[in-house]
Amino acid sequence: MIYTGEPFPKPPLQKSIFEVCLAHEVSIEHKPAFVDAGIAKALTRSQLRADALRIAYGIRHLSQLGLGESLRRGDKIMLFSQNSIPYILIWFGALAAGTPIAPSNAALTPNEIAHQLKLTEPRLYAVHPNLLDVLLVALKTIGISEEVWRKRVVLLCEDSAVPAKLRQQKLKTISSFSDHGNSFEPEKFEGPDSKELAMVFYSSGTTSLPKAVEISHKNLSYLVACVDLNFALERDDIVLSFLPYFHIAGTAIVFLTSLFGGRTCIFSTWSGLNNLLHDVQKYRANALLCVPPQIAALGADPCITHYDLRSLKFLATGGAPISGWLMHRCHDRLKRIAHPDFRLKQIYGLSETTGFGLSWPRDYRGTDKFASVGRPTYEIEARVVNEDGKDVPQGHSGEIWLSGPLVMRGYFGNPNATRDTMDGRWFKTGDIAFVDKDGYFHIVDRQKELIKYQGYQVPPAEIEATLGSHPQIADAGVIGVMSADGSTELPRAYVKPNDPSLLKDPKFPTSIQKWIKGKVAYYKELRGGVIVVDNIPRTAAGKILRRDLRELAKRAASAESDKSKL
Repeated sequence: MIYTGEPFPKPPLQKSIFEVCLAHEVSIEHKPAFVDAGIAKALTRSQLRADALRIAYGIRHLSQLGLGESLRRGDKIMLFSQNSIPYILIWFGALAAGTPIAPSNAALTPNEIAHQLKLTEPRLYAVHPNLLDVLLVALKTIGISEEVWRKRVVLLCEDSAVPAKLRQQKLKTISSFSDHGNSFEPEKFEGPDSKELAMVFYSSGTTSLPKAVEISHKNLSYLVACVDLNFALERDDIVLSFLPYFHIAGTAIVFLTSLFGGRTCIFSTWSGLNNLLHDVQKYRANALLCVPPQIAALGADPCITHYDLRSLKFLATGGAPISGWLMHRCHDRLKRIAHPDFRLKQIYGLSETTGFGLSWPRDYRGTDKFASVGRPTYEIEARVVNEDGKDVPQGHSGEIWLSGPLVMRGYFGNPNATRDTMDGRWFKTGDIAFVDKDGYFHIVDRQKELIKYQGYQVPPAEIEATLGSHPQIADAGVIGVMSADGSTELPRAYVKPNDPSLLKDPKFPTSIQKWIKGKVAYYKELRGGVIVVDNIPRTAAGKILRRDLRELAKRAASAESDKSKL
């Protein structure tokens, strides 16, 4: 059975996402498009467009700036930074120049960055000064000489903000583009050309290193139209989010859709619930986008009563599974202290579906579907299938397959992976769900084995490979275990030591947790613990039997619960 989303009331524009989001509208040209809450700096729509076009000119004329050969349409640009105004400027400058963007997670290690650089081969590296050392180690790892990278690195800051220790390097900054290109005409991506590459997002694999997801201008144009209709926010609403822009949700769901809808987007870096609530109060924010652990905190932390949240009308969450009871707890608490029309929404999507796919309908105002992720959004089709790719009856569990204008072009440079994850026009999500009698999807498991820590994807195979390099570990298997408050999964490792005497060494598990820090991104650290075992269960073909490890974890949790009752 195919479950089908509603048609668009008006077909989305098929053109450059730059033009879709930054079309001239005189009435809002001087309205703040973005505000960096950390430094209280605003950027209007007119400033954004003008500065982006100057940067686009510079990108296409790098030789004039002393940055080597100029980029051509289709050449990729790496973005390596936390959220900032310069990040947004070069993002839109690259789109106007027709040069796809490849954002990297600011928490990654040099080896992880090196893999991404080899995968997509960007021609320009736009990096925050604080992350330059990480980038340079990665570039050295893949054999990029100093002579080459000096002509390809741009610091994402103004000249005046370059740290003292970097000034002697005399690297170009975003200020280098400021005097060029007032009359630059943005690249056109109309009709069939809208299927050209706009962005590359890195999506973690379960049995291999991360893959590069190709997102087109058409994907993004449909995405902003979908989210804008589904969220049903007003143009004067103020959107607040701490989601990082190197994540598909931060880019597509937050800042692109806010800009498309003519709204002001306040952004900052997550530093705790008090900071989030302070900014809601300070900016009179109307809409908030969070990951599940923040939903859990909003429903339980007593500090919430210390802030004026009466402006808050809308709260959306996604990026990882969340239980219905956590949604109810958050909703019931905020309903008493937020705006009288407050509503809560859950969304479902993947990088491969431009961050969206299923959601509660635009007009849904109930609470009875809080355990579900909703229905297919506009012009999206969904199926639930068994292991043979056959549709299962309604109410039965199977893998979600999605089709429609939000589905990626494919994995860059990896046709085999693209073939494995696509069945004709259908994208295999790897998530297991059932559909209730009202057509709402309920996620029950993941066929693929990714761990979701606070919205971040953690591939077990990658951590296992790292653990395999430890001189005292013979074998390892990694699974996700639920945190005590039920808000997120935590990576846990089961390790088999080379020396059997380590099975009884109480210090060995802690030493492994400490050892892996710095070798993987912080969100991949073993917060779920390290369990020392005498054997890692595997199939005859050598595949780790994660269901057996999950059973071990379940029995340990049950025993711990029984002990606490004594």
